[in-house]
Amino acid sequence: MNTSFESSRPLGSLVLGCVFLGAFPAHAQPLQARPRKTAAVASSAHQNQNVESILVRGTTRGSARLHPTGETIYSAERTDFAHRAAQSVADMVATLPGVTVLQGNGPRDSVVSVRGSGARQSYGLKNLQVTEDGFPMTQPDGTARADLIDPHAYEGVDVFQGPASTLYGNYAINGAINFRTRNGADIHGLELGSDFGSFGLFNNYITIGAGNQRYDFMLFGSDVRSNGFIANSQYNTSTENMRLRVNLTSSDRLILKFVNNVTDTSLPLRLSLNQFRSNPYQNGCANAASAAAGCASVNLLVNGAYGARQTMSPQQAGLGRFDRRSIVGLRWEHDFDPGTTWHTQFTYDQRHTDQPTSTTAFVGPFNSYNVQTDLTNRGRIGKTPLTSFVGASFDYMDYGYQVYNLTPQGGAT
Repeated sequence: MNTSFESSRPLGSLVLGCVFLGAFPAHAQPLQARPRKTAAVASSAHQNQNVESILVRGTTRGSARLHPTGETIYSAERTDFAHRAAQSVADMVATLPGVTVLQGNGPRDSVVSVRGSGARQSYGLKNLQVTEDGFPMTQPDGTARADLIDPHAYEGVDVFQGPASTLYGNYAINGAINFRTRNGADIHGLELGSDFGSFGLFNNYITIGAGNQRYDFMLFGSDVRSNGFIANSQYNTSTENMRLRVNLTSSDRLILKFVNNVTDTSLPLRLSLNQFRSNPYQNGCANAASAAAGCASVNLLVNGAYGARQTMSPQQAGLGRFDRRSIVGLRWEHDFDPGTTWHTQFTYDQRHTDQPTSTTAFVGPFNSYNVQTDLTNRGRIGKTPLTSFVGASFDYMDYGYQVYNLTPQGGAT
């Protein structure tokens, strides 16, 4: 059992974690390390045996399979964040130069900025193309959100800094980010874990993995909840993440990807500097009629359209975010030869929002579709390595949403 402790949480929060690891029975014995020979024995063996040459070929991971020479790339591996109670993408990229994170509109909605991109954004990720295992997580409107990301599910993250839309998509204006989930063969069993801490924080998660030369399967699920450190900031977020790779032949592979996230969080109102100094935790603010000093409130139209308004606290108004995100992707990979690979994939992405965040509620689905295909060849011009790439992609979004005025009846009416 691994136990992790972290004392650098803001406002004095304390987080502890434990994890249980289990494994399926192995079907093959691992290779054993051989004892090192002495110089004399090694020399004798070299004279009596022929030298055997072994050629190993491999491809790099996810969308990192191709990048221009000179492009700045930083990566964080699982060893950097796996043995502590990591809760969001902020914990994954904390060690990467040029990457900063701000708190967004929700518990795990982190605003990731690469070299200043989207630094003024109040939610989500903008001007960055976000992918996971090579599948796009950025919708055609240019928005990606970090609510989906539970660090326990990932092997690592790669950050590509600088403009790269030609390779990674329309919104790689300031760079791209690719998240890599864990390999089922590396898990080879069942893992159960819990992180718990102050303010009622509790995260239960499970990972199942298995794999061999024909397939690799990984399934992750987590449920995290907390009361929050400020009034009306309690939340409950559940995430499911699955990846299945099947080797159809020696040169053909299918990869199936599925991600689902449900975010149910109450939201406090943003405070003025005077309100923060007077009442930073918004204690005694649940009832606007008898609110303490320094309480934030919202003025709602009594009839929902015009005229008189009534002052309400965030709790009375029912402010929050009640969103669902579902992504399904399928990719076919074909090797024409050891240096030439063809990728073709389709991704369906639905972001359904219900966000009564102030005097209005933003409600509606965002259905998006992505089709992309590319051909990569690795060869040489003389002794100089040459990588050639050609690709095409098509994005389409069909969305219809409504903006409603909230009324003082409560429950985000």
